[in-house]
Amino acid sequence: MAAAPSGATGDLQDRPAQVPASEPGDEGGDTPQPSRTVSAVEEPNKDFMGIKFGVGVAFTLDWGGQSRVKDAELVNNIVRVTESQDGEARVLLEVHHFWPIGGATREEALYGFGPFVSVQPGSDDVIDSLGIGVMVGMRRSPKSDNSLNIGLGLIVDPNSQLLGDGIVANQPLPAGETSIRYKTEYETGFLLMASFSF
Repeated sequence: MAAAPSGATGDLQDRPAQVPASEPGDEGGDTPQPSRTVSAVEEPNKDFMGIKFGVGVAFTLDWGGQSRVKDAELVNNIVRVTESQDGEARVLLEVHHFWPIGGATREEALYGFGPFVSVQPGSDDVIDSLGIGVMVGMRRSPKSDNSLNIGLGLIVDPNSQLLGDGIVANQPLPAGETSIRYKTEYETGFLLMASFSF
């Protein structure tokens, strides 16, 4: 048997050991994995009765008829309204559909126009008000879902508080009455609303 060349044994001892490279997906090693930072983004839409609604801010104005009365008092037997609700600012939930303006597709359009529906939710999925109208939307970039939308329409409040029959503001109580009575009826008004998703 041939003898190993001089120095061969020393070369093997001095050579650094080869460590096999870890395969991708190998979790057995102790090499720390790079960490990822995940940012939570608040969902801008609200779920109401199983439907996704956006959030809008609105101003509503009663268009006539009896005034909506929040509170009234008697002063020397004269009915004085201390707080009315004929015009008020509200936060509403709204859903709309835009058709693109100018012949562009919806993905390319900067402007859109279409109908909207708004609701003001109460407790236990009861609707305190319902609105409908038309809306125009404007965004800076086709790649963005953020926009400024302006809507104009009508709103119905089914549970508006009014002075009771026969009771008139700034007039004496009817004969035999000793206190202010109220009644609840539906009232309609104008609706001006802004929302912010295309």
